[in-house]
Amino acid sequence: SLIVVVFVLYCSFVQGDELQDTYDQYQALNEQGKYQEALPFAQETVRLGESEFGKDDKATAKFLSNLGVLYKNLGDCDKAEPLSKRALEISEKALGPDHPVVAMRLFDLATLYDVHGEYVKVEPLYNRALKILEAELGPEHPSTVTVQESFSTFSQRHGFRTWTDITGKYTREAHFVSFSDGVVELHLSNGEGGSIPIDQLSKADQWYVVKAQLPSVSGEKFELRVV
Repeated sequence: SLIVVVFVLYCSFVQGDELQDTYDQYQALNEQGKYQEALPFAQETVRLGESEFGKDDKATAKFLSNLGVLYKNLGDCDKAEPLSKRALEISEKALGPDHPVVAMRLFDLATLYDVHGEYVKVEPLYNRALKILEAELGPEHPSTVTVQESFSTFSQRHGFRTWTDITGKYTREAHFVSFSDGVVELHLSNGEGGSIPIDQLSKADQWYVVKAQLPSVSGEKFELRVV
């Protein structure tokens, strides 16, 4: 039986060492922006992490989160979403709903939905993340500042706001999506898409579109005269 115990301990040590080596390779490639090359190592950390810690451990959640962010950076949001949601779920159960790590999982999911254009889902995630971070770490903590700055950038470009037509008679609640060929694309509060020629919007909304597009607005052949 002593031989069995020694063998189990040895296997555990080797597996842990393999996990650390795999994680180090993933991290080095990820920090260099070599996301495609980092992908197999990130996938392997999930497999090894689940084997060593279990599928519902906070460490496994970290590896899942890393893989989700990696897929987001590669532009594969469909693969990123279930990983990020699972990482959030595990973290909430393992650490509690108000832990700073949970806030960062919320942040990861918010940025994912932002990239994917699902703007209606973004703001509640940012709000919850900031509420946790401000309460647990304080408003001046680097993590809080990072999330707040990211939220501010999102709000400036795609935040939920009231849009008014040029006559001032009609309004709609919506997120700004994009502007191209003189047409503004919006994401309505009911989840549906909508579009309107920019010259049919109020002057304030026209200016909002211009500012939201900066610096990419320079590529548009668009002239706005506000009188």
